[in-house]
Amino acid sequence: TRKESSAASDVYKRQALLLPVSKSNLHKQYIIISQEINIMLCIDNAARSSTIWETNMSWLFLILGVVAEAMSHVALKETNGFTKVIPSALVLMGHLAAFVFLGQAMKGMPIGIVHALWAGLAIVTVTLLSTVIYRQHLDLTTWFGMAFVAIGVAMINLSQGHSH
Repeated sequence: TRKESSAASDVYKRQALLLPVSKSNLHKQYIIISQEINIMLCIDNAARSSTIWETNMSWLFLILGVVAEAMSHVALKETNGFTKVIPSALVLMGHLAAFVFLGQAMKGMPIGIVHALWAGLAIVTVTLLSTVIYRQHLDLTTWFGMAFVAIGVAMINLSQGHSH
């Protein structure tokens, strides 16, 4: 992981400072130490880019999970108490897909952050979709509440709480 490679890099840097240096082998020790530090820095950079890739993929899976969940909730109205087969199947498949995507998102992000973002984004998305699809009009107070949810999601995203 990034922390392990960073710690290993720190060890090599400290060793470079603690090695006894004589005039005769100064150049040889410098080359060996600088190569070891460069190797550790390369490992550290690889771990960092791997973490960025995991985080980006986690965001993609999180968004897919939100979309699946929102579409599932919007389709729920059409099931008529699960008496209609096709809308009922869409609801079940949407929920299953949402949980599969969320499971993937949790590989690169903490569970609490994924859940908070998923819930907040799903609430806003379902509300927007129900307004467009079912023409459900909400009062101004409700929209202010939705704005607070969106602000909360933005604050979570901007915080350092979701970093490793």
